[in-house]
Amino acid sequence: MLSGNPGTYPAPDPGNCQRGRTPTICNRLTGVAQTGRLRPDPVRLYNPAEAMPRNVASPSPGAARRHVRFGWWSLFVFASLGLTLEVLHGFKVAAYLDVSNETRRLMWRLAHAHGVLLALVHVVYGLALAAIPGLGGSHARLISAALIGASVFLPGGFFLGGIIFYAGDPGLGIALVPLGACLLLVALFLIARTVPPTQ
Repeated sequence: MLSGNPGTYPAPDPGNCQRGRTPTICNRLTGVAQTGRLRPDPVRLYNPAEAMPRNVASPSPGAARRHVRFGWWSLFVFASLGLTLEVLHGFKVAAYLDVSNETRRLMWRLAHAHGVLLALVHVVYGLALAAIPGLGGSHARLISAALIGASVFLPGGFFLGGIIFYAGDPGLGIALVPLGACLLLVALFLIARTVPPTQ
């Protein structure tokens, strides 16, 4: 029971704090005894990084920027390739449009399509890294290397396969395509596996 002056409160019994009351309640009662006012609990803002498990490694701060930059430059390169193919088509260049060069035309169009698609994947992955804490986890370096390798080997293999070809079959550069495809599948699998669950 409170007694004495209206603005004073008795100090809490430490034994009560040890026997039953939580430390938060005891701290607030101690503040009442010392100041005559309730001590408000501090307000803490939600931080997504604090909600992550301690054993989940975050990617480096520059990883998101690196993938966005790589994606935009790749998009520029392969958009330029697409414009070059349109010019070759518009000027009826025989080395591109002749029936005997159908393989070259197919390989270079596949290189353009896959290059643009992978460039957009880099941009999306970079934005996702900045927006989703913990994406990639301990596999962040492997994902980054696999995506970059896929962006080089997959469209590069198609393009090299169209430079020199043999009786309708693409050249030896086409051997890089399966390697690039495997790297892409590894990266996509690890990204999907490390997406944090919704809270």
